[in-house]
Amino acid sequence: MSRDTCNYKIGICRECKVRNKDSSEKRLYKCHLCGEWFCEYHLDPKVAFIRDLLGKIKDSKWQLIVEKDWKRDSGHPCIPYTKYKIKELELEEQKEFKLIEKLLSKKRRITYQEYQELQASQIPDTQLSESKKCFIATAIYGTSLAPEINILRKFRDNVLMKDRLGKFFVNCYYLISPPIAHIISKNTFLKLIVRKIVIQPLLNELNKHRRII
Repeated sequence: MSRDTCNYKIGICRECKVRNKDSSEKRLYKCHLCGEWFCEYHLDPKVAFIRDLLGKIKDSKWQLIVEKDWKRDSGHPCIPYTKYKIKELELEEQKEFKLIEKLLSKKRRITYQEYQELQASQIPDTQLSESKKCFIATAIYGTSLAPEINILRKFRDNVLMKDRLGKFFVNCYYLISPPIAHIISKNTFLKLIVRKIVIQPLLNELNKHRRII
């Protein structure tokens, strides 16, 4: 599918104007999180400095996230994306605290294998281990907490995982999707195409059958 088939409008990209003093008109695409329009180069969301982030900026993990995002010239500051990232970090911290509590409750030293098994068991029910994420959708939306991904997870858990053929499909997906997701995550145009011709039509169909999921 060519780029002309994607939804876009002609206008001035806000980031181009602010960052590069470029007020020329070009194709603009809509950010799926904040709803604002940007050129292809600035379409991907990145962390924005907001009040919710001030208390976390001293955290070394957040320092790395912010530093990585703001070193790249591409992308645009996106508040919904930032809030999703804050939530992701909070959930990771909760998991780590629970793991530490269990380790401290042990009356004997544990082996490294036991530590790994315990670490895996601490993933909350609302979260997924690395092998159970919606890899491609996460690559497209930039966060595993996007509401669209929650719909896909419910479809997986409530429909696909209750059927032998569905389970087979899910297992195949986990096997082949990580390298595909990696490629997609590096290419803004691929994100647009896959979201438009694969993810969005699937979401539209699932929304018609909400009672199932």
